[in-house]
Amino acid sequence: DGEKMDASAESIVAIQQQQAAILNAQLGAEDAREEFTAADESFNEHAQQLEETGLSAEQQAQFETLRSRHEEYNALGEAFFEAKAAGDDALAQQRADEMATLSSEMEGIAHSIESSAQTDLENQVVAADSTTETARLGLIGLTALAFVAAIAIGLFVAGRITKPVTQLSEAAVAAANGDLSSDLDDHVENDEVGRMIAAFKELQTDLRAIFAELETVGRDLERGELERDLETDYPG
Repeated sequence: DGEKMDASAESIVAIQQQQAAILNAQLGAEDAREEFTAADESFNEHAQQLEETGLSAEQQAQFETLRSRHEEYNALGEAFFEAKAAGDDALAQQRADEMATLSSEMEGIAHSIESSAQTDLENQVVAADSTTETARLGLIGLTALAFVAAIAIGLFVAGRITKPVTQLSEAAVAAANGDLSSDLDDHVENDEVGRMIAAFKELQTDLRAIFAELETVGRDLERGELERDLETDYPG
């Protein structure tokens, strides 16, 4: 769209330069025809650039009208210079007037293309701003969601760790006081906490068995039974 605007503006300048060359010719400038030809080449160059920018259907129709009017304008220009060379000032003035009318029409068409390109550009800027705002809000939403998810995961993980560690701590204190009956919930994960709980439960089982064995031996000794095999298949 920026290229369309630039090419349209340059086309308008070229049209004005051609019209200025006609006025210079009426004032007797010797190089007026060369100025007219140079301005015509400039117009064709920028018209080609404009056509290559990817015009919309409406802009293409306007461009084709502009090209058609410019061809008429150049034909009138040739007739003008021929009349000037022949000394027919009346005919030259008539052609100049016709060219002035066409020049105004061409400038209007080029301005219309430029204005529509400006409108398209503004619409695209608005759309880009809207997309940016949507993306910004989406990013904020995702950030908030990630924050909440992180808190939820943290609480879940903390809960999975805190409960078994608390049970293990209470069971250890009870064991220190001679109570080996505390039950520990199984820990599904094979992690440090799970291995610690499994080891403590095995320790409880071994201690219960040892104390039971010692209690049996004590009763046997009370009854005078001194021959008994002791279970010694325990760690350590």
